[in-house]
Parts: sequence; structure tokens; C-alpha cells
Amino acid sequence: MRRTLSLFLLSTVAVLVFATEAAAIGQQSFRIRAGVFQPDGESSYWLDANDVFFGSIDDFEDATVGIDYVVAITPMLDFILSSDYYGTEVAQAYRDFEDANGFDIVHDTLLDVTPITVGLIVNLAPPRAPVRFFVGAGAGVYLWQLEEVGDFIDFDAQPLDIFFDSFIDDGAEFGYYLQAGLEVPFSRQLSFVADARWDDVEADLSGDFRGFGELDLSGVRYTAGIGWSF
Repeated sequence: MRRTLSLFLLSTVAVLVFATEAAAIGQQSFRIRAGVFQPDGESSYWLDANDVFFGSIDDFEDATVGIDYVVAITPMLDFILSSDYYGTEVAQAYRDFEDANGFDIVHDTLLDVTPITVGLIVNLAPPRAPVRFFVGAGAGVYLWQLEEVGDFIDFDAQPLDIFFDSFIDDGAEFGYYLQAGLEVPFSRQLSFVADARWDDVEADLSGDFRGFGELDLSGVRYTAGIGWSF
């Protein structure tokens, strides 16, 4: 989990450096956001896990944070560079099995995702409007890491054997997003910003998860935060 969090921090620094170097472009703004991400969970990995373990994809809803650098191309069109981070840890127990003492057989599933994206925003109201609605779209690299650690069942052993282990896989996948939101100015420099982004990205599992099919990393990010224009 530390790997993608570190990459999020590095990409955040890169966004700041890029903005500093681009200071002569014109109207610019930073947006710092926080909210929740809800994965879709529509792939073989998630469907198989739902059959074997208690819980559902809803258990993986968790906090997300992000930073945007926005440059006005025209009064109605903006360029946006974003870096986000989502991480969660969920305990999962086998549905139909217990250990010799009648306790659940449990492991923790850890997932984190760091999208680094670029996109375009279409402003649906003029710059001086009291509430500015916008829509947008973009694409980029989604860095991810999946880990399972805890107790598992060896179904090939007779009798069944319970063992402790950890499994991990990570990667970088191309994906895209759609976006809709609003901005409410407090002053010329400060504003409130809220948006929703619908991500579409899938990864082919390998490494310790080879043979588990695809990992759906798609979902919806709901965030709100503060924008600073300069």
C-alpha cells in the first residue's frame, strides 16, 4: 500500500512543479478535494470473492483525496491535470467454513489506486456566474496494488488445511473518466468545488493472483474541496 501512496505524493509534487513552470499561461487554479470512492466490482475477481466470502463490493467504499491543476484555455474550456489516491482494507471471512474451534477463517484484503490523469473541462456558465456548473472527460494511468493477507483454506488438501499467507499484485493500467460538478466562488481567489468522476479501468491479474481473471478498478469518486485561483 505504501508504494502507490508514495507515487500519489510524488505525482502531487509533480503537479505543483508543473504549475510553477507554467505560471505565465494565464488564469490558473489549484483544487484540493476529499471524498469517497465506490468501486463497481464487476469482474471475475470480485464476483468470485462475493461467492466465497461474506460481504460485498459495498464494503470497499472508502476515502479518497485528490489535487487538480486547472488552466483556462478559453472562458468556457479548461485543461485539468489531476492526481488522486484511494486506499482501503476490508476483513473477509469464508461463508461456509470455520476452523476447528468454530471461529471464522478471516483474511484482510487491501486495495489502493492512484489515478494520474489529464482532461478537459467544459464550463456551462460564464466565469462570473454565482454557481458554475461543468462537465469534463479525461484519461491517464491508474496505478494499483492488491494484497490479501491472513488465513486461507487449502482445498487440495485432505482433510482441508488452514494456513497463513499473503498474496500481492500491482500494476499500471490505462483508463478514462467522465466528470460533472460545480464551483461556487467565495471571492476572486477562493471557491468551493464539488464533482463526481466515473472511472473506467480494468487490470489483468498476474503474480500471486495469476488465474483470477480481471480486477475491475472502475467506480465513482464523489469529492468536494477548495479551489484557489491565481
